[in-house]
Amino acid sequence: MRIRDLFDRYQGMTSFAPLGFEVHRAEGIYLYDGEGRAFIDLIAGISVCSLGHGDPDVVVAIRNQAERYCHVMVYGEMVLSPQAEFARDIVSALPDGLDKVYFTNSGA
Repeated sequence: MRIRDLFDRYQGMTSFAPLGFEVHRAEGIYLYDGEGRAFIDLIAGISVCSLGHGDPDVVVAIRNQAERYCHVMVYGEMVLSPQAEFARDIVSALPDGLDKVYFTNSGA
């Protein structure tokens, strides 16, 4: 069965007319179709909006973190070094009086 057929048959759609663009690979700001044509990804997902697809430094960082742990509860319940260090870095760039960050993901 073709990937598009699996998509149509088994995935819930977010609209009555989904784009149905079949992504074969992504690099930087581009998505590539089955014929190798490049399209600028203007609807990129989480993190890709600012980082691009497949940035070598990001891939290494993800690989290194995934070797430690991928995902655990992160909303202020468990102490995770990448999260604590990132919070420190964000707060250091904020004006006085803004001394906490709260990590969450709304999909926005």
